[in-house]
Amino acid sequence: MHELILNINKRLIAGENFSEQEKQKIARELLSKTSAPETVSRFHNGVNAPNDGRAMYPGFYITPYNNGKKLRLITGELPKTHILAANHYELEILRILALFDKDNAKVQFMIRETLKRLDKTCYGHFCSAGECYGAGIAVLRFLAIAAPNEKAWIQQILSPTLKAYNSVKKANLPVYYLYAALPDIADNLCIDFIESKKEWLANHTISRTPDEYKTIRRNILKNALKILPEFKNI
Repeated sequence: MHELILNINKRLIAGENFSEQEKQKIARELLSKTSAPETVSRFHNGVNAPNDGRAMYPGFYITPYNNGKKLRLITGELPKTHILAANHYELEILRILALFDKDNAKVQFMIRETLKRLDKTCYGHFCSAGECYGAGIAVLRFLAIAAPNEKAWIQQILSPTLKAYNSVKKANLPVYYLYAALPDIADNLCIDFIESKKEWLANHTISRTPDEYKTIRRNILKNALKILPEFKNI
């Protein structure tokens, strides 16, 4: 299912449209792949999930076994921890479901429960420790689509995330994933941040990276630049 998530995001980020029939087909497939309770419990036990009220790990979609390797982010960046890998996987799925079938009762239930879960996490309110920084970006992408009216919550994560950009260890900074989160928010904070990075962004839209993530990364940076009026037609 990781490949499906990647391919859907490639198309979304490229600006492709999905027919209603295609949206429903994708939603049905994603809804049929929720993890069984015993799978969730086994995963939580395996990662020594805290039992102090902090709901740090997913409850509906558990990353499939990948020979002990973490699954890459939609942008190709490779997580080192389950905090980022597991939350990215679930929140990207729920984000797609919020886009394609938000009125579905099961989708609404999972969104409500996930919002409650994230509210009990450190990265759900910004945390710069290790890969909690990247997990917070996954929360931003999820909130912007699944709960866009939670503006104060979005700001609570967005503002310190952008301020910490230059101080977070580069190993813990999924740069492309952060830029993928900004167009859905596109407020003054995002505009000012993109304005300060526009030269770097413009240079990196001409990507010569010989890998499968070259196109999606280029499109992510273009979408970020399009927040600025001068790059609207890039």
